[in-house]
Parts: sequence; C-alpha cells; structure tokens
Amino acid sequence: MFRDSILLLVSFSLSLASVVSAQDYEYDPTSTKYEPDYLSTYSIIVRDPETAELGIGVASRVLAVGRNGSTFKGGVGVIVHQMSSNPFYGRIGMEMLAAGLPPQEIMAQLVRSDEESERRQVAILDIQGRSAAFTGGGPVGLDVY
Repeated sequence: MFRDSILLLVSFSLSLASVVSAQDYEYDPTSTKYEPDYLSTYSIIVRDPETAELGIGVASRVLAVGRNGSTFKGGVGVIVHQMSSNPFYGRIGMEMLAAGLPPQEIMAQLVRSDEESERRQVAILDIQGRSAAFTGGGPVGLDVY
C-alpha cells in the first residue's frame, strides 16, 4: 500500500510540474512546430492486490484524452495508449485480454501489426496484475522517455 501511495504521489508531482512550467506558454493553434515541453501526457494504471480493482489516471494538455487514450473493461483489464494514439490498440487489445491472452503477447502482436508503432506509448494491465509496456523511439522524440 505504501509503494502504491508513493507511485501516485510521484505521478501527481510530475503532472503538477508540467502544469506549473506551462503557465507562461502561449498556445498557437496554427503552429506546426513540435514543442515537447508543452505537449505532455501522463498516464498511470494501477491494481489493488487485495481487491483486484483496477484504476486509471490521465493528465494531459490534450482535451478528452482519457476518453480517446484509454480502454477498460471490468473484470478484464486496462489499456492506455498515448503520444500518437491508436484506438485500435485498445479495442483489439481488450478483445485479446478478454480471450485470456497475456499482456506481453498482446503487446507484441499489436506492435508487430502496426506500421507506425514507433510513434506509440502503450501500457496494458490485466485483472491478474500482469502487465506490458511499450515506448516507441520514432521521429517525434519518444526515445527520450
């Protein structure tokens, strides 16, 4: 329980640091310049080992990112996908989780079948507590994470 509390505190602190550093930023919707310091998304998925309850938290500058960047199903698992998000990771991945495939195998299949996987950040957590994570290293700077 203490470890989970520390993890949540660290995640919250990182999110708060981004908010504070972005306060002086002036957003230009017509700009095509990639500014990673102001385009951050933080996701956390957790499982309570005593109750097997799953939880998800997402903080981002992108509107509605929680709806578009996460997929969850009670009694099955949680999938978060961000950066250059692909909703099929959630849809197909959740079907595979419900069929009983382990997260590591699901992640391998999703990444292998996606021509733009290097642009993705994905995490999977199933109801048993098994997990998998993937961070691409593509042209949008994911290799720094």
